[in-house]
Amino acid sequence: MGSGRKNLDTRIGRYMQEIRDIVKAKLSRRELLRMGLVSGSSGLLALYGMRHFKPYWGHAQLLANELELHSPPNTPFVEPLPIPQALQQTTLFPAPTKGTNSVVSAVTGFPEAVRPDHQRWTEFGGQSDTLPGFTGPQYEIIEQAVEHDFYPARDGMPPSTIWTFVDATNDHTGPLRINAHYGQPAIVRIHNDLP
Repeated sequence: MGSGRKNLDTRIGRYMQEIRDIVKAKLSRRELLRMGLVSGSSGLLALYGMRHFKPYWGHAQLLANELELHSPPNTPFVEPLPIPQALQQTTLFPAPTKGTNSVVSAVTGFPEAVRPDHQRWTEFGGQSDTLPGFTGPQYEIIEQAVEHDFYPARDGMPPSTIWTFVDATNDHTGPLRINAHYGQPAIVRIHNDLP
């Protein structure tokens, strides 16, 4: 017997022992899926087609219709792909500063979190190292939990709560885009309003 056939027989024997161990442990299909052991079903399919191999009764159970997954009924590709809305420029209050801004925000009612100074602040649009202000575009967004309907064409499907960005100037929800240009610094202030 050639070494190739011997290696094949060894692999089949080891695989069959693993199947017997799984059957002996009396694991459910759900437990096997959780453990990732059903990924070995590709091995079952490969072995099933080999010559001189007698199928094991476990193959029929693993390949049964009980593992079929069903999605909710829906018509695919009915909704147009959303084009991200552009964030609207605003004048930030309190005005941006090089260091941590201790003035309370009008949006959240909290001061800015402690952070290191902006690097090269005056080179990239900061008005002064000591005074607040920024000369470039300014944007303000809020991270929030909002209700979103993933299946608007399907009646009876409840909306889902998602975490997304909301434009603080006009309450548009994501997806959002920032119209930024290379070489033109911008400031984006992000407020965390997540639960």
